[in-house]
Amino acid sequence: YSIKRIFTCKCWFSNYSAICLRSVRDGVFTFFLNVLLFEYVQNEALIGLNTLLAGFISIVAQTVCGKLVKPSNRIKNMFVATSALTAATLILLVDLNAATIIVLSLINAFFVVLFQNPASSIEFLVIQSMPDGYSCRAEFLGVSEGIRAVGRCAGIMLLVLFPKNALGYMAALLI
Repeated sequence: YSIKRIFTCKCWFSNYSAICLRSVRDGVFTFFLNVLLFEYVQNEALIGLNTLLAGFISIVAQTVCGKLVKPSNRIKNMFVATSALTAATLILLVDLNAATIIVLSLINAFFVVLFQNPASSIEFLVIQSMPDGYSCRAEFLGVSEGIRAVGRCAGIMLLVLFPKNALGYMAALLI
C-alpha cells in the first residue's frame, strides 16, 4: 500500500525523494573524508583523532540543535546548515591538504546535525499529518529505511564513478 501511495501522492513522493537524496550524501561523506585524509597523511592515528574530534563536535551540535531549532525556524536552520556545508566544501578548492580536510570534517560534524534533525522531524510530521499516514506509519517508516538504503548505495556508486583527482574529489563532495 505505501509504495503505491508514494507514486500516487505528491506529498509522499516529495518526502521520500528528499529522504533518498539526503541518503546519497549520508552514506558516503564522512567515510569519504576519512579516506581522503588517509590518502594525504597515511597516518591512522590522525584519522582516529579526526573521528574522535568529529564525535565531540557532534555531541555539542546535538545540544545546540536542541536549544536552537524550533518548529518555527526548522527550514531556516536547514538552509543555514546547507549553506555552511557547501561553503566549507568550497574551501577545499583553495587548498586540498590534511588540515583543510580535518576542518571540513569538523564543520560537517557540527552542521550536518542542524540539517538532519529538522529533516527527520519533517519526515515524521508528514507521516502524522497525512490522512493515511498514522494508521500505516510502521509501513511508511519501513519503506523510508529501504529508500535510505537505496540512496546510500547510489552515493557509493557515484563515488566509485568520480575521477580520482582533486577536481573529482571536489565534485564528489559537493554532490
